[in-house]
Amino acid sequence: YTRLTDGRIVGMSFVSRDIVTLREININQQSATPKPVTTGASATLISDETGDALSSLERLNGTPSALGVGMSSVTTESILQRARAALAFKWTLNDKNYANEDIPNICEPPTRIWKRPQRLDGKVGQEVTAPPYRWGGYVRTMSELFAGLASGRLAGSVCTCRNANCVQPKAIGQDCSGFVSYAWNAGNYYTTRSLANPRISGSITWSNLAPGDIVNSAGSHVRLVEKIRSGPQGRVITVIESTTKRICGGVCRQSYLESELVSQGYKPYRRTNLQK
Repeated sequence: YTRLTDGRIVGMSFVSRDIVTLREININQQSATPKPVTTGASATLISDETGDALSSLERLNGTPSALGVGMSSVTTESILQRARAALAFKWTLNDKNYANEDIPNICEPPTRIWKRPQRLDGKVGQEVTAPPYRWGGYVRTMSELFAGLASGRLAGSVCTCRNANCVQPKAIGQDCSGFVSYAWNAGNYYTTRSLANPRISGSITWSNLAPGDIVNSAGSHVRLVEKIRSGPQGRVITVIESTTKRICGGVCRQSYLESELVSQGYKPYRRTNLQK
């Protein structure tokens, strides 16, 4: 057991040498002999010799650490089809997707690590469009996502962190790099840092940016380019992305000025083994 800096007490148990489960507890003061009582809030922490939370996300998704798997050949059109299929994906929000009595709707790592996307508030029983955002989330197909939601997994989680493990295992959805990994048909989950690896993509110039490419801020966020047009203030980049923003809470379509993306540190990349 240990006491966190905010006063909460957690019990720790080792799943393996490098995986620890934390479970928040309260002390039952009503009994003659005070005993710890589990509250239900829990988290799984994975040790990482590099202290790298992004590497932990890849390990949780079963991604080969050496990035030794070659990228299959795909076309630009197939990338855009997969991305648009996610945008058009429809599903019904059921009670189990919406809440779990053992999991508080609070983002306070390391034990409270689930926060429902706000766009889903009050929509139980309603049809919803597009995958919900889930930190560390990745699915290979929309059928896999549909099955997970139908089985009662929590719909997404916008609780994110880079100095701990905020992945809620009972939730399902796609985060930004999980969405790009899906759209690129990469075969594995790659983080914003790994997507820039030469085995996965190659750096291109902004003038060569085209639909199906990505604009990536390693360690932060990534967006898939859908189309490019000229505007009065310069080129406008329309993207499909998965974001925690309230207006999205998952996969959505947004437009940005190229100059805005450049100033924010985004860099353009093109998938390896891409066929036009």
